[in-house]
Amino acid sequence: MSGPESSLRGWLSDLFFPTLAEGDVEKLLRRLGTRGSVAVPGLGKASGVDEQRALLLRLRAWMTERNAQYDRLSFFTGLDRDITEGALVIGAEGERRSHAVAVVAERRKGRELDIRVYAPRGVFEGPAIEAPTGSPHAIGLAGDIAAALTSGDVAAFAACFEADGELTFASATGARRGTGEFESGFQTLSAAKPEVAGFAEEGQVTALELRTAGAPLLLTLHRGDSSLFRYGRVYGALSQ
Repeated sequence: MSGPESSLRGWLSDLFFPTLAEGDVEKLLRRLGTRGSVAVPGLGKASGVDEQRALLLRLRAWMTERNAQYDRLSFFTGLDRDITEGALVIGAEGERRSHAVAVVAERRKGRELDIRVYAPRGVFEGPAIEAPTGSPHAIGLAGDIAAALTSGDVAAFAACFEADGELTFASATGARRGTGEFESGFQTLSAAKPEVAGFAEEGQVTALELRTAGAPLLLTLHRGDSSLFRYGRVYGALSQ
């Protein structure tokens, strides 16, 4: 792509929604470059400068029409991807609602950058994004989580969490606490037949991108004071 280098500095997943909220589509395009792609539920996947510009302008218009405000929750980076969790607050005054969203920026060979937005059903109307194509081997406790999801072993899954651990679905209000609710949340997730398509870990935080029988999902896992997970968040269009 011709033109000056982008003045944006930082991690792309962290910059994505704040830059759109400011209307700086061209700056974001220059950071993405010519070899990347952007995938947003309901808006599809765009590759190449012209397609990316059209998609980002549609997303910017969507945010403007809904008076969207973006609130950042957390950020972390792994070996080949960085992930930002946040929320889009949309709607007219007195009717505003907060919707959990997450952005993954995957760094591929040849300076390719793939952006994927995960959001609950009903935020962006239309088809889900495509799942990433990788098949990484999740290690350690994340590997135990992946194995438990594949086998449907709720006891093995729960053993990866602290006694008062939580499992939160971005499309739902509140967390799945207690034995019954936690097991119900696990069964919902396991029933989607998830397979690990992306893996990132930094310090106390782990993320698994999951291919499923339906829309792809992102599971972020945050450790507590122990070596076990304190809570997990599931992002994406998962039927509840």
